[in-house]
This record gives sequence, structure tokens and C-alpha cells, in this order.
Amino acid sequence: MPSRIGALGFVVLVLTFQTCCALQPVVHHPLDGLTPDEYWKVYNTLNAAGKLGENTLFASILLEEPPKSQVLAWKPGDPIVRKVDVVLYDDGKSYAAVVDVTAGKLDSFAELSKDQAPVSSAELSFSDDLKQDPRIQAALKARGITDMRMVSCYIHPAGFVDLPEQSEGRRIGWGGCYYVANALNAWDREIAGIFFVVDLKEKKITRFSDFGAVPMPPPTNYYDADGGPALPGTKPIVTTEPEGPSFTIEDGEVSWQNWHFRFRLDPRVGPVINLVTYEDAGKRRSVLYEGSLSEMYVPYQDPDVSRNKDVYLDAGEYFLGGILKPLQAGIDCPVYARFFSGTFFHSNGLPYIRPQLACLFERVIGDPVWRHYDGITDAVMGRPTRELVFRTVATVGNYDYVFDWRFG
Repeated sequence: MPSRIGALGFVVLVLTFQTCCALQPVVHHPLDGLTPDEYWKVYNTLNAAGKLGENTLFASILLEEPPKSQVLAWKPGDPIVRKVDVVLYDDGKSYAAVVDVTAGKLDSFAELSKDQAPVSSAELSFSDDLKQDPRIQAALKARGITDMRMVSCYIHPAGFVDLPEQSEGRRIGWGGCYYVANALNAWDREIAGIFFVVDLKEKKITRFSDFGAVPMPPPTNYYDADGGPALPGTKPIVTTEPEGPSFTIEDGEVSWQNWHFRFRLDPRVGPVINLVTYEDAGKRRSVLYEGSLSEMYVPYQDPDVSRNKDVYLDAGEYFLGGILKPLQAGIDCPVYARFFSGTFFHSNGLPYIRPQLACLFERVIGDPVWRHYDGITDAVMGRPTRELVFRTVATVGNYDYVFDWRFG
């Protein structure tokens, strides 16, 4: 079973100080990310059509990509038609809609008969109230836990794993409780043996299990909020770009050496790279139309039901607030990197800007990209590796995944 503390994964696809700067929220291309204005057009169009009730939740708002043939035929100056896929949840029912934000009209709206909307954070807001359940309080008392202020209960979205409740069509979550006394980190403070299934619509526990008390280990405060002091003997390493970065960004297109590409930060799947081309003999050669990490699945597969419930399916169940999390200059990315914000949405449809979700930087890593020794002339030839890195970090549950696109 992988550790739940400090797990770090890497996914790799082959001093001018710039710690800010986002691309302007302007649409230059059919595949650009949604802008705040477009999010508002989605909200206003649905509201004007009478599709939003007082308790309606926006579970998903994503760009509906035009057909590939239309994108490849598009040229700067051509009209850009933008449509948005929307999933709503209201009173136990899920709905799918397509909004034409260019024309300001609702193209389609239908109730989902077999599928459910992704779980939003607003649906889980009652989770801590569950500690008032008599069964949970009895389990805590049996473990000698009486300070309820230090107890926090949680609910995780449940993927379909054939629970009896799911076969009945109910909207199900599951969870447990933490005891955080004398600790800075909650993830290693889960109270073992407590497991419950929750009906998210009814907001109540449908099944409770107590598999017995297990001694809780001492708190493991394994990190310093500021990274802590440098290791003994560490000397400064300074990288500077006295003439600025070698890459350029024009109307959302990144150009570096012979490479060209576009990107957007999708609330659901994270970084999406589009239209990667390589300039060869004055002509652009297509390398990749679109690339993204569509889904990551982390099963625990422990025989204990309180453990095998942990099935981390990022874009499926961990869509809450978007999987991308802010980056720190000097830790996640070099201090000279350029950072980019993303436009996401709250469950009420309100758009918001989340800063520093991606960074772009050039680096020389000290390895040769090629080298050769000529024994006749006694010459050593070669070139150092220089690469352009586009980086994001996704956090799913307690796992952080560094996701690099590297060009070189």
C-alpha cells in the first residue's frame, strides 16, 4: 500500500525575476481556456433560460472543443465560435447542457438518467457535522477521545465500486474521522477502524462500521511550512537570464527554438497542450494535436474495507476545486520562471482566478545532448542539454503529482 504521507509522483513527457504574469483572459484561438467573461455568459444564459434553482450546483464547466478539422482550418482573423459543456446538480438530479457563449444561447439541456454529476465541494460541507452521530461518538469514546473540537470527520466522493447503496441509484460518499490533537498534519491522524457510507442527498450515514480500536502513533510533523533550513554544507546555486528568457509568447502561442505550442489549464484534467509543431527547413511540421493526462487511478486494494474504499480517481472523483494547485517560486519552479494563473469556478457558477497554477522556464541541466571525441585531431566536441519545461502540480487526495512537458 503506498504511503499516504508525502507521496510524490512524476509524469514526464518528452536573473530576470518573473514570478507573476498571467496570459490575458482574451480568446485568441478556438482552443484557448475559458475566460471569466465566458463563465458569466454560461451562468447568465442558463439563468435566463430558467435552468438554475436556488440550490443548483455547477459540477462541471468545460470548453467544448470544436471538431479537429475546424480547428486546423481556422486562421487568425476568422470568427471564433465558443461553446461550453456544463453539468449541473440539483435536488438529487443531474443535468447536462451545452451553452453557445458566442451567440449567448442554450443549445441543449437534458436530465441525465444513468449518469451522475461530479461531486462538488458544496455537497460535502456537512461532513464535520457527522461527528454528532451517536455511533461515531460511541466509537470515539471507546478510543478515549473526548475532545470533539480536535475531531474532524470527512467524506470522500465514491467512484462506482458496486456498493449496495450504489446499485439503488443513490448518490454515495464514504469517509472517516481525524484526531488532530498536538499535530500539524491531519493525514496521518485518521482514526483507524471507523468507516461509514453517506447518502449525499439525504445528508446522513446509511452504514456505519467500527472494526476496533488501534493505537494511534505519535504525530508526524514531517514538514516545515517554509521548507525549513537548507541542509548542512549547502552552497548557493544561482541561475540568471541577463537578457531575459529565450521563449516568446504571442497571442497565447509559445515559441522556443524550433518549437511552437499552445496550452490551457483545464479545471478537470489539468494542463492541455495543443498544436505542437516543429519548424523544419522553414516549414512547421505537426508533432502533436493535443496532449493531456486524461485520468490517474490510484487503488489501494487493501482487503480492509476502511482502506479499499480509497480509490483516487482524479478527474472522476477529485474534481473538487480543480486538481491543479498553486506553485511556489524557488521550490516548484525556478525563481526566474514565468507563472500563469487559471480561471476556475465555484459550485455556484462564480468564476475566480487561481494564481500560479503553471510555470514555464528554460534550463541547462549540465548533461550533454551530444558529445564526441575526435582521436585524430584530439578535439572534444558537444553541446549542453538545454530544454524548455512547462510544469504543473496536481494534488489528488494526499498525493502531489509533478507534471512536466519538456521540449529540447
